[in-house]
Amino acid sequence: MNKKRILKVDNSYLGIDISKDKIDICLLLEEKSYHKKYKNNEQGYKELSKYLSTKKVVPHVCMEATGKYHLGIATHLYNEEYTVSVVNPFKIKSFRNTRLLRNKTDSYDAYAIAEYCKIYNPREWQPDSEEKAELKDLYRTLESYKEDLVRQNNKLEGFIGSYKLLKVKKETVKHIESQIEKVETLIEEFVSENKSTSEKRAMLKTIPGIGNTTAIALLAELPELSNFKTARELAAHIGVTPMHNVSGKSIYKRTSISKIGNGVLRKILYFPSLTAKRHNEYLSDFATKLKNKGKAKMSVVVAVMRKLVHIIYGVLKSGKEYDKDYCNV
Repeated sequence: MNKKRILKVDNSYLGIDISKDKIDICLLLEEKSYHKKYKNNEQGYKELSKYLSTKKVVPHVCMEATGKYHLGIATHLYNEEYTVSVVNPFKIKSFRNTRLLRNKTDSYDAYAIAEYCKIYNPREWQPDSEEKAELKDLYRTLESYKEDLVRQNNKLEGFIGSYKLLKVKKETVKHIESQIEKVETLIEEFVSENKSTSEKRAMLKTIPGIGNTTAIALLAELPELSNFKTARELAAHIGVTPMHNVSGKSIYKRTSISKIGNGVLRKILYFPSLTAKRHNEYLSDFATKLKNKGKAKMSVVVAVMRKLVHIIYGVLKSGKEYDKDYCNV
């Protein structure tokens, strides 16, 4: 989104709690709270806009990131010139705990989100550009076919049944493989036809550990970087922080990856981080230092993932190829 936006926010705040089928809203206005429910579809969005117009307010809108379920209402309100913030659900959960907001209902969740917005004034969210949205659609279609292929191949292992049924199952596998090839071709055509995406992919591939597949996945799944002031904010969004389990003085559990943040991006980055730990000189040295300090294996991997996110952020933000001599991350 390159258009210049003139943000108009009065002293009101709209918290939206989102589920697959409905949205619960809480409007904070003049020390009062107003609660409504709408369907999570275009008709519901229009009804919410009409309600806000009758209240004659232009609130700062806030909601949690909920995978794909928040995108419809967030995009609708953004296009209607509202200031929209999409925040990490963990921040809202932590806010509820610090404020001792113990009730757990959809309407009360919406109230907590509105209160969080009022106090912390989170930054404005930017939706995906049309180019990124199209690439994301292609990439997710490809991933869906790949998951289908794994399932169908698993069903073939040790298959006991008629030859005719086995033939049908093998034809299904061949069809999915054909669809995968077609979508991969569409992705390559899309990249070659879009200069910005092509240049970004080339820059990402200069980072040791990131190949063509990972570069495409990152360009499809990473949010617009304008949503993050720093690489640290992006790392927090992804959730590449270690979880240390310590109870009392004697119970220590193995360090694991935090479940907070974007699991899709963590999955994309995991194996490239293992490769980078071996073949990226900067990250290899970094991992060795942590290992020599006695850090657990998974703790080292997570730390490398975090550093890799910082490098990716720096490369895409600067528009320059990777240079290990400038890895001040």
